[in-house]
Amino acid sequence: MINYSYTNGIATIHFDDGKANVFSVESVAAMQEALDRAEQEAKALVWRGRKGQFSAGFDLKVIQAGDSAKSKAQLLAGFEVLCRLFNYPLPVVTVSEGHAIGMGAFLLLSADIRIALDAPCKIGLPETAIAMPFDPELLMIIARERVNPQHYRTAILHSRMHQPSEAKEAGFLDIVVAGEKLDATVAGVTTQLTQLPSEQYAINKKQLLAHIANDLQTNLDQFRSNS
Repeated sequence: MINYSYTNGIATIHFDDGKANVFSVESVAAMQEALDRAEQEAKALVWRGRKGQFSAGFDLKVIQAGDSAKSKAQLLAGFEVLCRLFNYPLPVVTVSEGHAIGMGAFLLLSADIRIALDAPCKIGLPETAIAMPFDPELLMIIARERVNPQHYRTAILHSRMHQPSEAKEAGFLDIVVAGEKLDATVAGVTTQLTQLPSEQYAINKKQLLAHIANDLQTNLDQFRSNS
């Protein structure tokens, strides 16, 4: 489900559950363990899905089953790892080779550099289309920070799904490359990031996000207390 590897200062989390790469209590626990390890030994983090599927978000079967305790536990676990990744002290590079929907798209929005394969797939936020609220507000905070203003309304209200080139224009991605260039592009970007002073990077990133850090934490704490 979660495979971790480390080489030359770069930690790689490879998320592959063989299906839709959903956020569950179990998968998030494994993610958190991998993030703990990377924070101790790496200078940059790469987060990859599998070919064809970055992540379809939460396990909707759990949410739709009617067990409120299990549903809230899954949501809380996902929001906790999302906020951690957004504030992660290391440079975070996401590599998408397929669909990134819901929490999968938010994972992209939480990374520092987002790279994607130029291939037919859907990237976007389906909440309105599937009758789900953007709750807690931290989701809106993250989206406002990264989605380009001219695309924000359609991304949020209209559940607009984007192909990779469109997702780059909308603010979900930074780099879109052809398949034969993907691995070389990822290697080049992450190698450059490992050359940055880690301590200063973490300080500057914290300062860069200071204007929303308190709101994110407050929203997460409120959701946790209500769960």
